[in-house]
Amino acid sequence: MSSAANALKEKSRCIVVLTQQLKDAEQERADAERYKTRLDTMTSWKNQLLTRTKTLAMFQQHGISIEISNREVKKLQSLLQRLQEGFAANNASIIDTDTMNTVGFGVKSFVRSFDDCIKDAWGSYTKQKVPQISDSFLSAMENVKSFQQEVQTIRTCKNQLTPLSQTMPRTKTDLELFERHLSRMNEAWVKLSSDSVPDEVLDFLKAAGTGSGASLDSYTDVVKEWLSKNNVQSQLSIRISTGGTV
Repeated sequence: MSSAANALKEKSRCIVVLTQQLKDAEQERADAERYKTRLDTMTSWKNQLLTRTKTLAMFQQHGISIEISNREVKKLQSLLQRLQEGFAANNASIIDTDTMNTVGFGVKSFVRSFDDCIKDAWGSYTKQKVPQISDSFLSAMENVKSFQQEVQTIRTCKNQLTPLSQTMPRTKTDLELFERHLSRMNEAWVKLSSDSVPDEVLDFLKAAGTGSGASLDSYTDVVKEWLSKNNVQSQLSIRISTGGTV
């Protein structure tokens, strides 16, 4: 065989080798991207569960009832931990797709269910804790000089509590802020009194200022006279309910 033929053969062999090396390199790059994508996915799942574990513990410590247990969170976290450890020990292979899909479905389903439960729990808690005091009632009470300071405090706290009640607390600081405003509001509500105002009038006014309203029986002659004397009567209205409220 001539030297030219040998040279051509060698070049062909080199081209084949280089082509295979390029294919191998491309495959390694593709595998590395898949490894990273799956590892990132598992890390994301783990962080989602960790965040919700902390939220669950925070709510439970605060006495907020949630219809979900730590056991479900820990079960998924344990499975994810085993997957990550297995992946780290043998990252030269792709984790079984079926297993990833099963775990992924479990995490997504749990997160969706958990978020619904936590939202309902927070809504129930704030509705129970925050006094339902109408703006019209506060406006009426501002006409009474001895009530003005407390009314201003209640109005301020109410404006601060409204967005906090509608937003899920993510940290202990968020919860403490809510409780601080709530405490100030309740203190002002309790202090909403005056030596010049009869107790039965105060009881009527406080009941009338809430969502449930005051009972018709509490609208006594003493209450009627005081409301009229202080120009508050015109700002009240009567509605019919099963309990008979003013």
